[in-house]
Amino acid sequence: LENLPQKQGYIVAAKHQSAMETVLLHMLVPNTVYVLKQSLLFLPLAGWYFIKTGCIAIDRNNGSASLKKMLNISQERLKDGYNIIIFPEGTRTKPGSAATYHTGLALLYKQCQVPVVPLALNTGCFWPKNSFKRIPGTATFEFLPPIQPGLDKQVFMDTLQDQIESHSKALLKDAPDPDLY
Repeated sequence: LENLPQKQGYIVAAKHQSAMETVLLHMLVPNTVYVLKQSLLFLPLAGWYFIKTGCIAIDRNNGSASLKKMLNISQERLKDGYNIIIFPEGTRTKPGSAATYHTGLALLYKQCQVPVVPLALNTGCFWPKNSFKRIPGTATFEFLPPIQPGLDKQVFMDTLQDQIESHSKALLKDAPDPDLY
């Protein structure tokens, strides 16, 4: 947690392996809203929670209009002192694998001009994707040093992805393999 900025109004770009991080991150990062897919708003109870807490829902099928909406609402939330959590892969991935990082985060980084804190984790080893199975152990959330505003889009994306992926893979060395359970 020492790498989280003291001043409110930053973005956390998190690896996404499990439902665990969506449940726990709002307790670790103060004053938080998530960027999430719009279909999650239709989940019983969870959808109401997302709406009431001001989360930023985007329709993935709406292209540039969704990006524009995400940018505008994100700027409002940051000005209001909220921190934003976004999953740059856009979906949960199996521990040790990576999906392509979406460039919407690079647009958010450039337009909002706030630090982006990379978050590596190993939660998928303890609560696998699409499973009710829970595996005993200690999940780790590793907040990495913030990436300050001002980098070129490609340099930012490469730096972010390299940091998240390399640190997430390092966290797997002591974690159980969820496929063994």
